[in-house]
Amino acid sequence: LNFTHLDGTLPSEIARLTSARRLSIFEKGQKLVGSIPRELELMTDLQILQLEVSSLGGKIPPEILTLSMLEDLTLAGNEISGSFPSGLSTLSHLTRLRLGPLPNMVKEQIPEEILSLPNLTRLVVNGNYDGRVYGDLLLLPSLRHFEARAGSQQLSIKFSEELFKNKEWDTFISEDNLVSGIIPTSICQAASLQQITILGSSNLLGTIPTEIGLCTSLQTLNLGFNLLTGSIPETIGSLTQLKMLDLSFNRLHGRIPSTITALSKLTTLDLTFDWTQFYYNGIGLEGTLPMGLCEIDALQGGIMLPCRSQMFRTCPTDCCKCN
Repeated sequence: LNFTHLDGTLPSEIARLTSARRLSIFEKGQKLVGSIPRELELMTDLQILQLEVSSLGGKIPPEILTLSMLEDLTLAGNEISGSFPSGLSTLSHLTRLRLGPLPNMVKEQIPEEILSLPNLTRLVVNGNYDGRVYGDLLLLPSLRHFEARAGSQQLSIKFSEELFKNKEWDTFISEDNLVSGIIPTSICQAASLQQITILGSSNLLGTIPTEIGLCTSLQTLNLGFNLLTGSIPETIGSLTQLKMLDLSFNRLHGRIPSTITALSKLTTLDLTFDWTQFYYNGIGLEGTLPMGLCEIDALQGGIMLPCRSQMFRTCPTDCCKCN
């Protein structure tokens, strides 16, 4: 029932579709109100339940956690209130779970029962959860996609070598959470890794490891607004599939390596840094842009630099933007 401009309530009679395998309701601006019918428990063959971006309210009925065949559960963008009910661990077939944003729900820790979902490949927890991420949660054997965008609450995530060893990650996203530690050298052991976003943690320290060049499938690398130091490694030029590179507002120094010109698919490059830190403390990138960077067709106008830096002053106006 996606993009159908529904209004009114979700009728309990929908549960008469006992052979249905998918119930999906998604549309921005939808006026579907009322609560999630408890009668959904009668849809015992349901494999996909997606209730997203509508105006459904009330509490999450615990009965939906008796749908033992569920593989995909999405509850996001609604006006549901209360706490998440217990019983998640009974969904042994669950591979994809998205919880939030649900702005009216009680702010609480990620349900610990997720640790009992060995087949989970995709976990999205946006906006509703605080406290620490259980260490074993990110080590679930099948987990490939983790996404956590903070709202009014923040998660605490500890980086470690074990997090990426022997794991087939494809996406790791953390925005405005409290990520601590350093970027592990094992981060690129997963050849399938396509996106790394660790944005605005302010607690991510250390350097960008040279091993980052082993992430040859990477399309997005966003490490903006952290406390990273050192220089941009020469191996960055090995990321030939990269489309977006954001290293802004860290404490990087030195020159931009010439190998960056090998990133022919780049559409966005943000190297902005705090000009006052550079002026008073020498913290920031220096020199000029490598020759050839402005010749990348997809990157035209997509390079962000500090307004007062030498790099910006020497960059063609149709190539760089001032930040």
